[in-house]
Amino acid sequence: MTRTAHVPSPHPSPAGAGEEVVDLFSRLDAEVRSELATAYAPRSAGPLGTAIRSLARFAKSVPRRQLFKQPRIRGDLTVEAYNEWTLLLWAQELSSTKSTKTGKYLKAKSIEQRISLAKGLLSFRYGFQLAGEAPRLKRFLATKRTRDPTAHLRKKRRGMRRRHLQKLWRERATIRAKDRKSLSEWASVTAGWHMLARGGELYGITKGDLEFKTSKRTGRRYAIVWLQPLKKRRGEAEPKLPQFIQEQATPEEWEPYRALERLAAAMQHEPDTAPLFTGARGQRMTTARYRALVKRYAGYLGWDPKQAGAHSPRIGGAAEYAATGEVSELLLQARGRWSSDIARIYARMTRRAHLAASDLMFSARGRDLEELIPDFVEPA
Repeated sequence: MTRTAHVPSPHPSPAGAGEEVVDLFSRLDAEVRSELATAYAPRSAGPLGTAIRSLARFAKSVPRRQLFKQPRIRGDLTVEAYNEWTLLLWAQELSSTKSTKTGKYLKAKSIEQRISLAKGLLSFRYGFQLAGEAPRLKRFLATKRTRDPTAHLRKKRRGMRRRHLQKLWRERATIRAKDRKSLSEWASVTAGWHMLARGGELYGITKGDLEFKTSKRTGRRYAIVWLQPLKKRRGEAEPKLPQFIQEQATPEEWEPYRALERLAAAMQHEPDTAPLFTGARGQRMTTARYRALVKRYAGYLGWDPKQAGAHSPRIGGAAEYAATGEVSELLLQARGRWSSDIARIYARMTRRAHLAASDLMFSARGRDLEELIPDFVEPA
């Protein structure tokens, strides 16, 4: 049996005011339920839509409970505590609910994301902070994360290695096509592999961020791609950092340098602000589009697309560097942008070291464990 919580008002109300407050709360509650159930993003496939639909289902499961109350004054702790308790009840229900898509219980991270999105939306929608700092909710979610044995495990993803890219180029005529879409897709995957790029890092790269140079010392050609790291520091975006991609000593058409060269030629009449990597309809290459592209390439290779993701070229590129046995940990961290003090690391790197690392990727040998042992998953 569902119990309706009774929270006494911290302030005495004049005659008749109590009925007005009850009417306000009831109307607010009705509006929230109606909007959650039908009006706001009922068909959205994104995380926010998922959170809203999830909260709507919770609201239906507790029909006798007023979901949220509106404070009459800023910082009304009694109302904030009531609203926080609603979120706690929802979190508890989520933790015992299996996903309709995977058939598994939701992870602590997914529960926290849904609550955070819904809390933010409702706070904005109604113009007041829904549950304040919510210390009990934070502690509850922290405990859930601690008790979740899979919280620190990454999803199994295969790395896309050099030999895989060569096979795709050799066997798929559509990949070798000269249209803008095909040129952009191939350049994004090969350059992403070489730069150890996250999917989201390709989004902000423009035509003006691509430069072509020739080494005065060796006569070798190379490209510089100015990439903005996805990670943020102190709430501010990191400055763009140069990624060096040298043409092989014995050039091949599939390689990243040639792919970027062909793409740049196709974009010669476009402004420098135009996105360098784009999707099928000319939109910027988002993580979702990049993930879909990599999965399509994985299907061409005969892989299960579920084993591939936006990080597959990044994983494969890192494996190439490590397989040479000649790349220092410092350089690998710099190339992959894994260190928090990235600016200091790049300041200590030389162009020659980056170009030498570029060459090493084309001479790596050895197979990765995920390929040799299908059930192996590298720890995060």
